[in-house]
Amino acid sequence: MLLKDDDDSTIINGKRICIDFDGVIHKYSRKYHDGSIYDKPTEGVREFLHRLKELGYCIFVHTSRPLAANNPEQAIKLMEKWMKRWKIPYDFITMIKVPANAYIDDRAIRFTGDWKYVMKELDDIENINKDEGEWEYYHKKIV
Repeated sequence: MLLKDDDDSTIINGKRICIDFDGVIHKYSRKYHDGSIYDKPTEGVREFLHRLKELGYCIFVHTSRPLAANNPEQAIKLMEKWMKRWKIPYDFITMIKVPANAYIDDRAIRFTGDWKYVMKELDDIENINKDEGEWEYYHKKIV
């Protein structure tokens, strides 16, 4: 987990939000593409996260991006540089599912006890990404 380097006043014993990077913060219009962070922020994300900071949230940006990188530390540093460039507020970048008040993710399925609903949502997610080569990213061997 990486603490943002320019803020030593981060409070993690309060409200927490865990928000996905690719497809939620980073627009990710060409999906994984070549592994670079090539796109601009999604519309409204900067303002939304600033509002959460005003409300006292600690912002965890979660990602699986380093799993696909030859140099995971470099992948995190590139994310940090991109976040600074676009002035996106955050407190941590992590690959860990931290306890949080809520999770925001473009591939999330909210479980309500109905497994048929879960299967339909999973099928929808797979169909959205099937023609874009996105799944190749997920079939890489994780060491």
